Amino acid sequence: MNRRAWLVVASAVLCLMALLALLAHFGKPLVRERLIAFLHRQFASDVALSSLDVSVFPSLRVTARGIVLRHHGRTDIAPLIQIEEITAHASLLQLWKDPIHLSSVTLRGLKVHVPPRHKGAEEKVPSEPSQPPDRFRLEIDRMQTDDAELEILRVEPEKHPQMFLIHHLEMLAVTTGTASQFRATLTNPVPKGEIDAQGQFGPWQAEEPGATALSAAYTFANADLSTIHGLSGKLSSKGQFYGVLDYLEVRGETDTPDFRVGVSRHSVPLHTDFQAIVDGTNGNTLLKTVAARFLHTALVAHGQVVKSKEMKRRLIQLDVTSEAARVEDLLRVAVPSEQPLMTGQANFVARLELPPDEEGDVITRLKLTGKFGVRSGKFSNPGVQAQVDSLSRKGQGQPNNMELASAVSGLRGNFVMDHGVMTFTDLQFDVPGAAVQLAGTYNLTGGQLDFHGIVRLQAKVSQTTTGIKSFFLKAADPFFKGKNAGAVLPIKITGTRENPSFGLELGRQGQTTPK
Repeated sequence: MNRRAWLVVASAVLCLMALLALLAHFGKPLVRERLIAFLHRQFASDVALSSLDVSVFPSLRVTARGIVLRHHGRTDIAPLIQIEEITAHASLLQLWKDPIHLSSVTLRGLKVHVPPRHKGAEEKVPSEPSQPPDRFRLEIDRMQTDDAELEILRVEPEKHPQMFLIHHLEMLAVTTGTASQFRATLTNPVPKGEIDAQGQFGPWQAEEPGATALSAAYTFANADLSTIHGLSGKLSSKGQFYGVLDYLEVRGETDTPDFRVGVSRHSVPLHTDFQAIVDGTNGNTLLKTVAARFLHTALVAHGQVVKSKEMKRRLIQLDVTSEAARVEDLLRVAVPSEQPLMTGQANFVARLELPPDEEGDVITRLKLTGKFGVRSGKFSNPGVQAQVDSLSRKGQGQPNNMELASAVSGLRGNFVMDHGVMTFTDLQFDVPGAAVQLAGTYNLTGGQLDFHGIVRLQAKVSQTTTGIKSFFLKAADPFFKGKNAGAVLPIKITGTRENPSFGLELGRQGQTTPK
């Protein structure tokens, strides 16, 4: 190529570059105008934009900074969307397509504050959004952001919003007026762990952003239960959630192979299947059903996790029932002893309340109210069982018949647990020849026992022993005779769970009911 040809090519290149520079310079106001108009229409918001840069070589690049969107111009709540910087890429040819086509969009410093719904907007299912005019249609092949924040604002402004910290969000085939595929990773604060979710988002509901549809499958791996005071273990979960931004239904399962309550020394494998509703409008979670299994015990619960105006954290309220529990399993979770005090089949009904974790571990904060029953119970401590066997033989009037076997039956009672202390009322159990009725307390952390009550024997007092003792005790038979019983004796159980002490409490011999 001769010199003249090179000059022609160079001149053409310079002219093209100048043309592109002029296009970028004079096209900037047009791009700014169209961007603001699009955001205003798509998000029903007033739009502020700090700066805008446009470059067209080697491809179109638009960079906008300081974007603030206020839903319907509201200044009484946080902006709907705040973005430190948007960077969009496209070819010049893509700008002439319908809809406008961008190859990629990257957001930096994204914060979304979903406003509370208008009064009377109770419908949870999203409606079809109104389609924007053609000139506002847009397609994005790939949109991504890191370290974003999503907040669901409450109807009551004094309530703390529900916040989600999103480490990475990627959306594919983003088109105005339709749903988009997404993948997100985010942190769950309590218990602390990472959630990975993949699903569909949209279409965006401009008038009611909280009604925007959302559905996904999720995995939640290696969540640290020690972030809840008094618990430990690594929890994993998987499941699905679906609904709208501020009202989601969640179904899933959890596995914690090493679940442990702080007061106990024992870990147990815990599995749960659950259904829940997360109501972002008030911050509450409705637990429709939670089915839990550990060792040989199964229980079912339902309730809610509520957040009042006064509380910064949430209160857990559950109604728990079980028709298939084992006493030894429950004791293994709740007490530190290597050997459970009792074994047997159990059932119970309880109301559970767990206040926020600002005042100690789970055992000291947990409040329980309920009743229970045990069928065919057996004490594991040989010393305790020996005393129960002796009581049974004496109650039958055969104190020296070592062939008589005994098992606890009809063990039942009402209980209240507060600050780690179980208070029992109407605690009753039967063994052959005797019926025991008690009331008192049991300290879960220290193991102290303090029970007082009566025992009704089939035999008379004089028949509980032999020889000369039996002869002298005949004079006492009238004093301890009970209605429909050979004898009624006041008793007490004190000491600790490892070394309980059983004895008569003769200072109360006139009493026929527990304290």
